[in-house]
Amino acid sequence: MKNFLLFIGFFLSLQVLGQEEYIRSFHTDLKVDTSGLLSVTETIEVFASGNQIKRGIVRSLPLQGIDYRYRQVKNEYQIISVERDGSTEPFHTEKKQGSLFIYIGDKDVFLDPGYYTFTITYAAKGQLGFFEDYDEIYWNVNGFGWDFRVEKISATVSIPIEADFKEYACYTGYSGSTEQNCKIEKLADGRLFFEAENLSAYQNLTIAAGFTKGVVSPPPPLGFWEQFGFLVLSGITFLVLLLYYAITWYKFGIDPPKPTVIPEFDPPSGISPASLGMIHRGYFGGDLISASIVHLAVNGYLRIVEKSEPVMFGLFHSNSFTLIKLKNPDAFLPQEEKVLMDKLFPNNSVQISISGSYNSQLKSMYDSYVENLMRQHRPFLNQGSNWKLWIPPIFIFIVYAIVASRFDFYNYAQPNLSFDLVDISPFPIVIFIAVLVIISIVRKEMGRWVFLILILLSFLIGSYMLYQSSTISLNNLVLIGFILFAVVSYFSYIYLIRQPSIEKLDLKSRIEGFKKYLSAAEERQLQMFNPPKMTPEIFEKLLPFAMAFKVDKIWGKKFQNLMERSSLNQRHQTTWYSGSRFYSYHLLGNHINKALGTSINHSAGRGGGGSGSSGGGSSGGGRGGGGGGGW
Repeated sequence: MKNFLLFIGFFLSLQVLGQEEYIRSFHTDLKVDTSGLLSVTETIEVFASGNQIKRGIVRSLPLQGIDYRYRQVKNEYQIISVERDGSTEPFHTEKKQGSLFIYIGDKDVFLDPGYYTFTITYAAKGQLGFFEDYDEIYWNVNGFGWDFRVEKISATVSIPIEADFKEYACYTGYSGSTEQNCKIEKLADGRLFFEAENLSAYQNLTIAAGFTKGVVSPPPPLGFWEQFGFLVLSGITFLVLLLYYAITWYKFGIDPPKPTVIPEFDPPSGISPASLGMIHRGYFGGDLISASIVHLAVNGYLRIVEKSEPVMFGLFHSNSFTLIKLKNPDAFLPQEEKVLMDKLFPNNSVQISISGSYNSQLKSMYDSYVENLMRQHRPFLNQGSNWKLWIPPIFIFIVYAIVASRFDFYNYAQPNLSFDLVDISPFPIVIFIAVLVIISIVRKEMGRWVFLILILLSFLIGSYMLYQSSTISLNNLVLIGFILFAVVSYFSYIYLIRQPSIEKLDLKSRIEGFKKYLSAAEERQLQMFNPPKMTPEIFEKLLPFAMAFKVDKIWGKKFQNLMERSSLNQRHQTTWYSGSRFYSYHLLGNHINKALGTSINHSAGRGGGGSGSSGGGSSGGGRGGGGGGGW
């Protein structure tokens, strides 16, 4: 009999331990006094089985919130008392993860399974909203951080006797929910009573009650520095940067007079196609390798064999190339072309395929080519860059960022994802677009930068509309504007502060003149300069340079027109290229670029803010909240 009773007791204890822990009742009393102090008493009845709730419960309260002016503020709490089942209970607190955690219970005392009632009383300041026609308490009763379902949840709100409730509302559900599965009752003693049932874990009850204005003392108005300090800081920094840019540009950045550009019919002496392209652009481009390969072929060092195969039922063509070595590199080759020959044909090999499949040998060739070309021309390209003058603005930005970090930028109108994304996303996007605008202007791609500026303006207009609709603060708007100014002005300054030498301007002028010849669509445009007569030899000789200038389409079209008008009316024969598409001259470099490009790359196998009592709120929109669990 004794063993049977022990078995029954053990069986029943297992049943209790296996039961789900939950909150049977969560009630909050909120009392507002005329000083604006909010007194909060939370009575939480839980069922503990020893799973999570071993010693007691944990209540977390947010240390930061968004006030009625959409400003991020710090929450300070005064814990008045903590009880369990009507008796004082030991507790300790920790600040972590942006919350104040109240651990109720003794770390050495474990609770038996059963129901327990915990009562927490605390006070908080600055939790009320003060609007034009009414004042308000907007409160998240339990918060979204509870691991347990809530069977029943309620709250009462008491206000000073001189005040009357004007409007009220309640919201239930997950963060951002506008569901109102709750009821409101005005009690005989003048208090408001809110109630909801059966909330799932991580769901919340939010209450909002507007009452007579002027009874509760509002906080002092924002001072000038709080309202406009960041605007002043940004304005001063703006002026300092402008002054620095203007003075240094006037002293070090004004260019000498540029020589007049006239058509040149030969490249500057001693300059290879890749070097010409590098100097003209001011940066390296992968298509320069194609120009060097064609230059090697035209000069008899290798032969290009192109093979085109139909793909996708003949709708497209896949191009592959075989480069056949005809002679060894000699002293007449430019440095980067000698590197090409050495890397393309190592160990006395005589041919290599460029099929579009990854090839480590081609990758090594590409890296060596780039390194050599950069080593040759980096000093010339950086000549007159005045790079030391780029440094002071960076220090100004750092000081600005340090001081700016003391200001408030958290001004979300609602704690939901859509508003967070609206506030966050413009920064990297606008910066990226601004950089593209600068690059496009520098490269004189007029159509593109006009389009990008229109996009940029749309972001600025959108930011202004956000500010007007109270979803973004003045500080955030100023920050967006300053970031745009900082990025655009700094990169523009880097470009404008360059002061090329007279020799550099002369060389670039001659290069521009040579490009003018290659890119002239009609011969009559150059007649007054007595251009040489177009011949197959001249076409082939200058084709690599046209590729480096990215005008090979125009240059090829001029030669094609010559052949079509030729009285011989026969196909031009060449020894350096064989394939089915020789007359598509402008496509040759493009085909090599695509095949080479794929051959050197692996395949890529928070709550608060605003008002809620008038019906425009949501669950989680108020102050308070937090969460809890067991320990």
